[in-house]
Amino acid sequence: MRSPQGVSKTYKDSVIFIFEDTVTQQRFVIARPVQVIVNTQNETEAEMTQDIPENDVVDGIMPACMDSIQWVQSLPDAPIPKYIRDALEDGTTQEIVDLIRTDILPDNLTNESYARHWKTVLWIEEHQKTSATISNDI
Repeated sequence: MRSPQGVSKTYKDSVIFIFEDTVTQQRFVIARPVQVIVNTQNETEAEMTQDIPENDVVDGIMPACMDSIQWVQSLPDAPIPKYIRDALEDGTTQEIVDLIRTDILPDNLTNESYARHWKTVLWIEEHQKTSATISNDI
């Protein structure tokens, strides 16, 4: 679609995403303003980027504080498996990396191995965080 020579149009709207927690049946919304400027090729970039004053701003409803959400339950503990913990505690850094890559992580990241791969990565990060906390006496 082409605009006539020297004619530019500005279109404003908003994008609204509605999310629902199916367990608690609670909804929340993320809304963002969107602005599109349609110009001819002859108009300069400076003209395209001029600020347009906001005249019709409508105040929205402030979202509830996160503390006001009644959480249903705490997440269960997920202890690091012994075979991963043992692999992380012995050897040089390079030996540990090699052992994790060859013996613990899946060979290929596929639909079937995706969960196991990232679960292992999270356990390794948790172990590193715990080790850093202990070594720094935090």
